[in-house]
Amino acid sequence: MFLQIVLINLAVSCDNVGVIAMATRGLPDRQAACMRRLGIGLAPVFTLAFIWAAGRLLDISWLHLRLLGGAAMLYVTWQMLKDGACCGTSGCAAGATDFSAGPTVCPARSTVSSVPEIPCSCAGRTRLAAVSILASDLTMAMENAIAVLSLLSEGGRVPDSRGFLTAAFSLLVCLPVLFWGSGLVARMMEEVPAVSSLFAGYMAYTAVTMAHQDESEVQFLSAVHFRHSLPAAVAAGILTAAAGCDMRREQEARAALCRTGAPRRPRGLPLLPYAAVLIYALATVHVFFHLAKGPVIHGIGVSPELMFGFTPSGADAVRAVGAPPHLLSLFTCLLAVRSASSGAGRARPWSAFRLVCMHTAAMIALYVLLCGVGFSLLFDPGILSPLDLLCRLVLQILLHCSYAALFCALAVPVKNRAAATILGIFCLMTEDILVDVFCYSGHLRVLAGFLPEYYIHALSFRPLSAILAARCALAAGILILLFSTVAKRRQRAVKASA
Repeated sequence: MFLQIVLINLAVSCDNVGVIAMATRGLPDRQAACMRRLGIGLAPVFTLAFIWAAGRLLDISWLHLRLLGGAAMLYVTWQMLKDGACCGTSGCAAGATDFSAGPTVCPARSTVSSVPEIPCSCAGRTRLAAVSILASDLTMAMENAIAVLSLLSEGGRVPDSRGFLTAAFSLLVCLPVLFWGSGLVARMMEEVPAVSSLFAGYMAYTAVTMAHQDESEVQFLSAVHFRHSLPAAVAAGILTAAAGCDMRREQEARAALCRTGAPRRPRGLPLLPYAAVLIYALATVHVFFHLAKGPVIHGIGVSPELMFGFTPSGADAVRAVGAPPHLLSLFTCLLAVRSASSGAGRARPWSAFRLVCMHTAAMIALYVLLCGVGFSLLFDPGILSPLDLLCRLVLQILLHCSYAALFCALAVPVKNRAAATILGIFCLMTEDILVDVFCYSGHLRVLAGFLPEYYIHALSFRPLSAILAARCALAAGILILLFSTVAKRRQRAVKASA
């Protein structure tokens, strides 16, 4: 626990050290050094005060402080990711280090830095620096107290005097590091973006762990038979770290757009979708392994054959793509909206669509590979039919590429990325409902054949035939043709405006 508190304090304090350095610019060297020492020294005092006050309230169950604290810490982590993504770009970093050049402009945001201009008088500069440092210390202390309190209250216990002394000693140990090593840590987080993303992932893990210790959430998870709080917290940490890396890549692309005026794609591989596929594949293997034990839920025995329509084996891993809840369709939606709503995606829709299709094919292949390895180790390798495996895999990729075409077509006219994402998720939910309605209505069953969701599920339990493959290709081709029409109109509009 001592080392965990030290790491959290260092991670949270790095932002505070940067704010203090920017607030004391323009002051005489002696006053600036005094103000920096005062700001770093007051931070642990405020943190201990917040920990003591909040610790007295943790034994009141109806306040749900652990649940609220976990949510607040997730918000803090998200804000750190956003600020770090913007300030970590080359343009912003260069402006942030040159304090003598006045207010800096972030190319990714095209806004002036929030650090106010220092007044001409020395007294005015000192007062403004003191106010800025005090506000920063209070904000950082609250964030730090939430993180430290989640460790002290681990296991549902109320922090005692021993835990309070441990936190105080840990914060005091950090002071020399912050005094003399703050510049090194800040430069390391700036020059190696993965470090700040890993810190954010660890904070997300701590936040989810804290929320899972709330009494009401423990009762709710027990009622729904969920007993995997630790894997859920680890998954949240992995996804947060991957999201931080992707956000920094996008901010660098936006900064390049502001500098050169030419849109370009973010460099490197998007980590978030592949991390989500990895977690989803592990969760799928675990679900099949649990159902293979024949659990009885509300007096009804369940099995993989009853729930998903096929027996799990390494050779039939491709059938798991269509197993509920079809999260690969959701991953395709998010990836397509992010790519099509970027500057490069709006300028070249077809290029963005091809990129999404490549990533979609890679994600499905990775999911099938991981499920195949897991099924082979836990169940039976099965009898492999290369032709059947290849055809099912290609058809699943084609159907998900049709989803990518639909979501790219939605993202092109909708300028707001959040609105396009919500619209895409709404389309997925509506399609799932329509498939059930059409399948259970005899005279409307033919309409289900125009929806990709129908074939994604059918490829899991139905035998493969030439007619089924042709119908899959037809349903996917309709959506791709729709996107082709939208992309051509968009390209004509771009040429006309040029």
